[in-house]
Amino acid sequence: MIKILSWNIQAGGGSRILPIIKRIIASKSNIVTLSEFRNNASGLSIRNSLLRAGFQYQAVTDSKSNDNSVIITSNIPFSSELYPSADRVYSGNIVTAKFSTFHVMGVYMPHKKKHKLFEYARQVNSKTSVPFIIAGDYNSGKNYIDQKGNSF
Repeated sequence: MIKILSWNIQAGGGSRILPIIKRIIASKSNIVTLSEFRNNASGLSIRNSLLRAGFQYQAVTDSKSNDNSVIITSNIPFSSELYPSADRVYSGNIVTAKFSTFHVMGVYMPHKKKHKLFEYARQVNSKTSVPFIIAGDYNSGKNYIDQKGNSF
């Protein structure tokens, strides 16, 4: 059995990095997708800690250090694909880990922003017969049902 964890670590994890790492390791997951991951010192700390914990396969977008992005890390080998043409502004918000029998696409969809990422992810998935799991933060929902306010 393969266990997959998808977690929005919110703004790169901030001061919560150690508890986040401990929780990921305790989950005994094989594949981890982190949305709102950031390519900065905190992100490097997360990557190195997970590497030491056996998550030796990692795919991360090339986003700027303060931009929310996504990482997929696993203890199962995979090849990865980045999508620099997905969206001119948010090109670092989708990454795919290609395992032998299925693919996992990690996504971070910016909240209240104009982007093409939903449609792009749908198009990518429609071009393959391999089962696809799309995991991450969609920043979507129904106002007053999925949240108290109306920010969706």
